[in-house]
Amino acid sequence: MREVLLMLVLLVVGGVVGVWYGPSLILETASAGDWDEVGATIESVEIVRESSGSGTSREVDYKLQLSYRYEVDGREYVGTRYQVSRDLKASTESAAEERAAELRESPEIRVFVNPNDPEAAVMDQGGSLYAWMTTMFGWLLFVWGCSIYFTKVRPQRGLQPGPSS
Repeated sequence: MREVLLMLVLLVVGGVVGVWYGPSLILETASAGDWDEVGATIESVEIVRESSGSGTSREVDYKLQLSYRYEVDGREYVGTRYQVSRDLKASTESAAEERAAELRESPEIRVFVNPNDPEAAVMDQGGSLYAWMTTMFGWLLFVWGCSIYFTKVRPQRGLQPGPSS
């Protein structure tokens, strides 16, 4: 029973991540390379401390939550995304403070705006490695779920391969 539950979770999560979420990141990241570049002004930059892991392997990252204002066809928009698939982070507080100060002091920055959806904008067009890694991780989970089916679940249920020709 545990194998069936694990298999189902792996198939569902792997399928969602590997077939839907990851490829959508890849496509949007690829299309961001063709987005229009416009001027923008930084509205705010805040540093948020994020912890992951536990015990002695606890890691701390510093995420820069940013907000910028830009204009397309006479209409103002506010953006918050750094890349399509990633946030702007630093591994040390001093590096985060330094990057935040640079952004706050910039009178104008350049952002990339989706011409089909001006509400979608990013400061950096990169991030494709993360998108590909996310997709591959999803497929890995899906294949793991399939291997559980063929090595554990199917033999326990007495299912035999079909007739050979």
